[in-house]
Amino acid sequence: DLLVVPSLWWENSPLTIHEAFPVGTPVVASRAGGMGELVADPMFLFEPGDSADLAGLIRQFVDRPETLRAFGDRRSEVKSIFENVIELEDIYEIVKSRAEEEKEIEKRRAEAKKAAEEKANEKADGKADGKAEKSREDESDQQDT
Repeated sequence: DLLVVPSLWWENSPLTIHEAFPVGTPVVASRAGGMGELVADPMFLFEPGDSADLAGLIRQFVDRPETLRAFGDRRSEVKSIFENVIELEDIYEIVKSRAEEEKEIEKRRAEAKKAAEEKANEKADGKADGKAEKSREDESDQQDT
């Protein structure tokens, strides 16, 4: 057996490919979209729309059927829908947690920046107050003389 997925469409993750692997069915697919990532072995990929490339690939398997049998030995476990949902929820929680951490870091940076600006303004105000006081003292000294 051999599953051929000759899609021209840039499919993300076709279920037919996911369903073939657990039962040990080799998959030949076009390099369009995510199919090339699912079918990671370049020996099982062909250029989208290139019938000669596909025919040559199938011919290799006809000439060397042991290649297909070896693929059948690489079966994978089928995840249940429940297992898949749990895995996706875990990924979501990780991403959500990282986003919350980044948000907290940004908040702290903004607070630190604001505090530094306030301190700089207070220092500048203090210098201005000091200059005004000095100016009043100088005026007072001139009036006394």
